[in-house]
Amino acid sequence: MNRHEQSVAAPALASTVLPRTEVIQLATARPSTRVAGGFTRASINKMHCAPGKSEALFWDSVCRGFGIRALKSGRRSWIYQYRDEHKRTRRIAIGDVSAVSLDTARAVARRHAANVTQGANPSVQRKAKRAAITLLDVIEAYLRDAKARQRPRSYKETERHLRRHAAPLHHERADALHRRDIAQLLDRVAVTSGPIAANRLRAALSALWTWGLRTGLIEAESNPVSFTPKHAEKPRERTLTDEELKAIWKATEGGGEYDRIVRLCLLTGCRREEIGALRWDEVHDDQLKIGTERMKGGIAHEVPLLPAIVETLPVRHERGEGCVFGRRGTGFSGWSKSKRALDAKLAKTGHCLTPWTLHDLRRTFSTRLHDAGIEPLVVEALLAHKQQGVAAVYNRASFREAKRLALIRWHVMLGFVMTPEEVAARRRREREGGRNAVRRFASNPAMQERYIADFVPAEELAHLPIDPDVPSPADVQARIARGKAANRKFKKSWRKQELLRPKGPAGGPFFITSVVKNEEVQERRDAALSALENQSEGKRGQPLMLFRLRVVLALVDRHRAEGVPFGTGPNSRMNKLVLEDLNKMAARSRDSRKSRSTPVTAGAVRYVLRQIKGLVD
Repeated sequence: MNRHEQSVAAPALASTVLPRTEVIQLATARPSTRVAGGFTRASINKMHCAPGKSEALFWDSVCRGFGIRALKSGRRSWIYQYRDEHKRTRRIAIGDVSAVSLDTARAVARRHAANVTQGANPSVQRKAKRAAITLLDVIEAYLRDAKARQRPRSYKETERHLRRHAAPLHHERADALHRRDIAQLLDRVAVTSGPIAANRLRAALSALWTWGLRTGLIEAESNPVSFTPKHAEKPRERTLTDEELKAIWKATEGGGEYDRIVRLCLLTGCRREEIGALRWDEVHDDQLKIGTERMKGGIAHEVPLLPAIVETLPVRHERGEGCVFGRRGTGFSGWSKSKRALDAKLAKTGHCLTPWTLHDLRRTFSTRLHDAGIEPLVVEALLAHKQQGVAAVYNRASFREAKRLALIRWHVMLGFVMTPEEVAARRRREREGGRNAVRRFASNPAMQERYIADFVPAEELAHLPIDPDVPSPADVQARIARGKAANRKFKKSWRKQELLRPKGPAGGPFFITSVVKNEEVQERRDAALSALENQSEGKRGQPLMLFRLRVVLALVDRHRAEGVPFGTGPNSRMNKLVLEDLNKMAARSRDSRKSRSTPVTAGAVRYVLRQIKGLVD
């Protein structure tokens, strides 16, 4: 038999060896039919689930994996079936047969087939898309975090912008939003609520996206808010004139809560929220201490408590707890209503001010102090602004006394807005404050001890006219001796000085008798020198200089009583006489104590005379 004959006989031989069989359909198998020639509109209409079956599958012969799933309920839908990288069968729905045309469904199936060929998994991608976080979910998580970080008012504004203005995008997938969507939203907000609101929404969305990218809630390559257009804002340059300040001061003399807040903002330069939410536990004897949790920059703020501020504060109730202003324990509210009422009151009195805000008082406060020559660092400290750069790391000074002097200067500058009665009362309180400072020193042995021990040489005290009416504690010198003898570093030098004052009238070092009998002049001098003493307390160089100011002032008064004119020049007669007196004192001290004493120079006397020029009448 040749090869051709063997190949022809092969089928007959196979049919003889293999018996005829019949394919048995299992009861659990789903009926599946492949339509020859592909789906057509006519063939699709004939595809239905057979009676007694739950579903039937029909497959297209043109596009592999593309088919129709027919349920016994009569519903039919397009499907696409494939195998993933793990050889598991996956099936995804494309759409209802009645809603999606054959050509559209087949095109979608072909796109899925192309993606599967490239390693994609449409089923997993669809599930991930359904489970993707929406913008509202990110907003809720962000607000929970922001509430613990931001100040109450800042958080309230952030919440308002994200919940109200960003509402059209709440149900969009956060990772599917693009820069075009954000820009369109900002344009709508600019039209409905204004360009400033659009800028604030843009800032809130940018912070939200940055936080989402860092925490991993948003899976994206970049922040879509970046490079979106930002509306131009006009800088705030409004400062109030003298007439406007006077009108506002006059209109707030009613004593109401808002009136007091306006005046306190003007007197202290604080923000309205810092005054409106002021608490009684932040009001101390000599200053207002506002905690870090209420400050914009997150740094504690101290405001010197001057008499004008004390008078403006309301009377403290018995318990002395809670907020100074407001009725609900959360501070003052009703800002807009109270501001409209104040503007109406100003208009009624004939003062039609250009639109102004409470923050303009703060800007005026800063501008006037800078114009007056106050150091910018001191003004920034009064405004509670954070220092920038390296200075913020190394300069930790509180500027406590410098701020007090600057605030005193500001209140003097504000004298024109006050009534004559208020100005007289302020001056009376300042004089009383100077006298009280002297009394506090006289009744404080510890302070006297520190000044005597650290700054006042014993030989200078030996020949000074001391007021005998102000006694000094008898044990002061013994305390000094015990303290300095225990310190080996100063033991030798202090043994030389013997720590004992020579015989002479008893009294403290700062109460020198003057020939000037004018009580008003003495009160003015006491107030000025006491303020300088308070400022220099604890500084090693300043108290000695202040002591010498008082010594030279007493000598100048004696020579002026003898008819010598006051002069600060190096060749003036007053300079020569004071220089001679000081050197005589030093010579007597050197002879009696057998110690070295540096002669006083004419330049030093001239410098001291210039310092006391404003105190000499």
